[in-house]
Amino acid sequence: MYCSNCGKQIPDNTKFCNHCGAQQTAVNNDAEPKVNGNQQTVVDVSVQQPKKVPKKKANIFIVLAVVLCAFLIGKFVIAPRIDPTPEPSNPSIVTDNGDYEAVFEGTYIVHFQSMFNLDTASFALKQADGIISCEDYGYEDDIVKQLVETVYIPVSGYDDAQKAELERTTRAEFADIEALSCVSVTYKMSVNYLTVTCTYSDLDKEENYTELYNAGMLNTKTFISMSETEKDRLNEGFAKKQED
Repeated sequence: MYCSNCGKQIPDNTKFCNHCGAQQTAVNNDAEPKVNGNQQTVVDVSVQQPKKVPKKKANIFIVLAVVLCAFLIGKFVIAPRIDPTPEPSNPSIVTDNGDYEAVFEGTYIVHFQSMFNLDTASFALKQADGIISCEDYGYEDDIVKQLVETVYIPVSGYDDAQKAELERTTRAEFADIEALSCVSVTYKMSVNYLTVTCTYSDLDKEENYTELYNAGMLNTKTFISMSETEKDRLNEGFAKKQED
């Protein structure tokens, strides 16, 4: 048989390659090695290789456009950070710069955030799995001073054990964010949703945006521009709330 990693011939039924040390999977011993340049690699015809999911770069603003695929217990996933570069439309996104209120239709959600003495801008995005992400910004003179980000994760039909496991997993995913001095995180379980609310305060202070930058949550070492953030939000498919 041939090593499924380096392609070199090894004894049949070997569990680990004696050349590169890679663990072996079940392979067709009669399969011909696939040649790539000067290196031979055995193609495993019995096991389908999983596709690698490309990592995305940090957003220009705080990285909490969280996509939690949590409908099977034990398979709770928080999505990677959003790339600030616009990409082709994502088929999992239901709304595309559409009506803000339409995001909440039929969801039993009344979303409202008030920020006193600040101009505000609100954005919402609904995923095909029913998860809703909301971002509410408080800003002054194009400088973001506060952000409240809320993620609604549907739990309808979950039993108590599944809800507890989802909340445990979610809290673990947000542990690094909770450790930041300028952020507070709260969790609320209801009949229909697990609601995670992250509040970022005093974002116009150097020590806070520097902390976020050092944590890999910003790609700028300076204050956060509301106008640039809005462009990124709309490019990512968020719907903007229109003021009355």
